[in-house]
Order: sequence, then structure tokens, then C-alpha cells
Amino acid sequence: MKRFLFNVSLVVILASCSSRTNFIESSNFASVVEVQPPDVDSLVIGQDYEFIVTYNLETTCDNFEEFLIEEDERDLYIGTVVKTVAESGCEIINTQVTSDEVFLFTAEDNGFDRYEFFFLQNPQAEGESAYIKFEFPLVSE
Repeated sequence: MKRFLFNVSLVVILASCSSRTNFIESSNFASVVEVQPPDVDSLVIGQDYEFIVTYNLETTCDNFEEFLIEEDERDLYIGTVVKTVAESGCEIINTQVTSDEVFLFTAEDNGFDRYEFFFLQNPQAEGESAYIKFEFPLVSE
């Protein structure tokens, strides 16, 4: 299930037209450039942790929408979803422009002794997607 929902739902592109001319709204996965994990050796049950996710912007109309999370026992697969509201003024960005968002995670007793995080790095419509992986032992206080 490691290729789980992301490979299937990479086409999570929601395209819709409004009554306004040249107005298109879509959502898709952004390419993640870097993830800064929390500066800890282990996760404590009940504590909150922040991961700073840096991702590419493809157009001048891209905006962060949400983190899509698929949980498989101790593994969490996290995709960064960007919403594009395209009007006539949108331009494709030819240089690498990034933005940061905070993925907030609360450690819970998952029945295992660790959590593994897989941040979708390079979404692929066909074939295997690439992930940035982190593993943390899980402890109670």
C-alpha cells in the first residue's frame, strides 16, 4: 500500500468552471523540495510536533490548500495539495519559487513503537512517486 492513494489519486485534479469567463479552479499535489522535521529524537504520546514543508509553486495563482494524509498503521503518507485559481492574469513560473507550510502532528498511541512519515516529494502520474522519509520512535512520557 506504499504507493497507496497518491498514485491513484494523483489525478485528484478538481477542475471546475465558474460563470466567469477564463476562470478555472484545480487542486493537485505540489512537488516537495524539503521537509524540516521536529528537532527531537523520539515522539512523546500526546505531544504536538511541527514539520516545515517546502514545496514548489508552478504558477503565480498557486496557493496552499491542505495536507492530504493517508494512514497505514504506523506509516503516514502526506501529500501537499495546492489549489490553483486560474484567471487570465496567471503565469507559469519558470524559475524555482517555493513556499513553506507547517504540518502539525499530534503523536498518538498507534499500537507500534514508532511512526514513519512519507512526504510526497515528486508526484508521478504513472510509475512510482518519490518520498522524503522520516522515522521516529514513539514513547510515552
